[in-house]
Amino acid sequence: MKERSVWLISAGHAFTDLNQGALPALLPFLIVA
Repeated sequence: MKERSVWLISAGHAFTDLNQGALPALLPFLIVA
């Protein structure tokens, strides 16, 4: 049970990191393509 909650927290953290970091950086390329 504890490992699952740790995995959920790290997965959510990675998801927000991607949305805050990678998405704005890739947005111009996605719009051009």
